[in-house]
Amino acid sequence: MRSEEKIPWEDIKQLVDAVVFQSTKKYLTDIEVKVLKGSWDGKKYEDIARELNLTNTYIQNDVGAKLWKKLTDAIGEPVSKSNFRQALNRAREKQKSQQIFPSTNLRELPHHPVPLNSPLYIERYSPESLHYTIESFCYDAIAQPAALIRIKAPRQMGKTSLLDRILAQAHNYGYRTVRLNLQDVDEVNFSNLDNFLRWFCAYISLELNVSDRVQDFWKQPIGSKISCKTYLQDYVFPQINTPLVLAFDEVDRIFSYPELSQGFFGLLRTCHEEANNRYIWKQLRLVVVHSTENYGLLDINHSPFNVVEYKRITFCLLGVVTPSDLKDKKGIPFNIGKAIELAGFSFEEA
Repeated sequence: MRSEEKIPWEDIKQLVDAVVFQSTKKYLTDIEVKVLKGSWDGKKYEDIARELNLTNTYIQNDVGAKLWKKLTDAIGEPVSKSNFRQALNRAREKQKSQQIFPSTNLRELPHHPVPLNSPLYIERYSPESLHYTIESFCYDAIAQPAALIRIKAPRQMGKTSLLDRILAQAHNYGYRTVRLNLQDVDEVNFSNLDNFLRWFCAYISLELNVSDRVQDFWKQPIGSKISCKTYLQDYVFPQINTPLVLAFDEVDRIFSYPELSQGFFGLLRTCHEEANNRYIWKQLRLVVVHSTENYGLLDINHSPFNVVEYKRITFCLLGVVTPSDLKDKKGIPFNIGKAIELAGFSFEEA
């Protein structure tokens, strides 16, 4: 037990982040992290509740119960407040052994996104530099103001696995993250731009665990795009004290609805340009993922997206579409940025 207590809290938090994200594709909420930290420090539920100015019943029966259930499902053994130290220590040792003795069974090679701690994931070096991996470049880029990354690759080349790691790194930076898989969105939400933006704002509220006030911001007849901007600017941003990463998976689905996609991505461009007038919108970053077909008349040099500093909100767009889908003559903002191409491994890397 003495050796378990010496494990640094940051190591435990990193372990829990990895196992919970691998199991749920989500991270612990802020309050769950505080309960876990308090428990790690040896505090009772009543002490944690008093520090957070919440009721003991809520901390123990709601937050605590959900926390231990998540860890139980993620680790694969019963976890409670009384045994979580031992359970996390066993999970830590298991993770170490998997890193030392990785499986080499070719039948286990992944056909789906590779888990964060899987020994099967191999980082790739950039064609432009053999000193830096594509992953390390993305980790550095997402931390920079005004970051705009375009990741291009066909299917089954590891785009989702790379996105998982970018989101994990963003979480390590202390950013809040929301992942939106557009394949999971009900068809009715694609019927028009207004329905889609209402769903968009409501889903962000749900994932960030803030109250849904979409109806309040849609009362005035100012249009759905302005309502959406105002909802993010005046309500969502003030609720969080850290950068926010919005990651769109399977983004190609939205291109089946031309008017909707033009309006939505045009809104992102407007939010970008608003940074010239309002500081809060200076905190925007973009990560765009698309396919590798012919670029046609793609011009990456003419856009205001390469001049403004951003720090707070990152949009990650993931899917397989052609560059012509991503380029719009009216200025949809997906024709610029630093391109990162995911190619197959070279003979030496293999």
